[in-house]
Amino acid sequence: MLVLALDQDTYGNDIASALLVSGPVDGVVPATDARATFAGQSVDDLWVQSARFVGDVDGDGQGDILVGAGGSLLSDPGGVTSLFYGPFSGTRELMGADVRMLGEQMGAQAGHAIDGAGDVDGDGLDDLVIGSPGWSSTDGEGAAYVILGAWL
Repeated sequence: MLVLALDQDTYGNDIASALLVSGPVDGVVPATDARATFAGQSVDDLWVQSARFVGDVDGDGQGDILVGAGGSLLSDPGGVTSLFYGPFSGTRELMGADVRMLGEQMGAQAGHAIDGAGDVDGDGLDDLVIGSPGWSSTDGEGAAYVILGAWL
C-alpha cells in the first residue's frame, strides 16, 4: 500500500513523502518499516500530494509508481509529477525520478490529481493521467493530460 506522510521526518527534516508499506498491515506501522520511501525535496516545498500504483508503464513486467506534487513552491512552481519504475526499495528522492513531468506554467498545479489510465492505446504499456486544475490562470480552466507509456 502507498501512504502519504505529509510531515515525514526524512533526513532530520519534516518533508512530505510517499511510503510503500508491505502488507498485511495490522495496527501502527512505523515509517521506518516502509519497504520504500519517495521523499520530497525540501521542508518548505509542497511535494507529495498524491501517489498511485499505475501498472507497468515501461513494459518490464514490474509495477510502477506515480507521485504528484501540484503545489511545488521552490523548484517547479507549475507542479511536477514523478514516475518511478519498479522494483522499489530504500529511499528515492523525487528529484531523482526515472521520469519527471513539469506543469506548463506557474500555478498550473500539474500533478495535483494523478492516476493510471490502463492501456489507452492498446500497445501493451500502461498509460497515465495527470490533472492540472490551474492550467489557465486567467479563466479558471483546468486540464487533464493522458501520457502514453510509449512516450516515456
